[in-house]
Amino acid sequence: GFWLFNKAAVGKISLKRKDDGRYIATLQAETLGIIGLVTRHRKDTYITYMEEADNGKRFVTNIFDKTVTIGGTTRRTVTKLDYKKRFMSWKSWKKDKTIEEKEEEILPDTIYDDQLAAFYNFRFGTYGPIEEGREYYITTFPKNGEKTIYIKIAAKEEKNRRIHSSPDDVDYLADVIIDKELFGSQTGNVEILFSDDMVPV
Repeated sequence: GFWLFNKAAVGKISLKRKDDGRYIATLQAETLGIIGLVTRHRKDTYITYMEEADNGKRFVTNIFDKTVTIGGTTRRTVTKLDYKKRFMSWKSWKKDKTIEEKEEEILPDTIYDDQLAAFYNFRFGTYGPIEEGREYYITTFPKNGEKTIYIKIAAKEEKNRRIHSSPDDVDYLADVIIDKELFGSQTGNVEILFSDDMVPV
């Protein structure tokens, strides 16, 4: 929700282990009510195929599949990462017509995390312990130059000041800056309220 709208959209995220040992993370979201009308009932589906690395200390993305439907128009982008050959490729379709297809080298000693892999890696402490006042810079797909996902955990005093209703129900307040194209945002700024076990509330 935002502003006067308590339920502007709904989303569901899941993580499943495949028979081959890889994992599939899925996020499905859609806008509702008045906001749904304004956004032409936008529906987003993100699917990430991941494998464990560093002895199970992190997820590494193999494929990131993003589908967005606005009104009657669907756009899909599939990004593939091959760390053995050190290259990534992506292809985009709009109404089943290819509109973009590119390849790019993966820099040495670099891992690109998509937003779902980053979400789970962050919760697992891959980028460091979860601490109030700490900042995190996560390398993500550099499709238009180098990009990062930025996360800052607010200090307790700031959290209590910004969350006026029942601040004790929220253990962490995170300010996140992601690719603004991910959700069709103008800024890419997201405020996330986490419970003690890092579940978004």
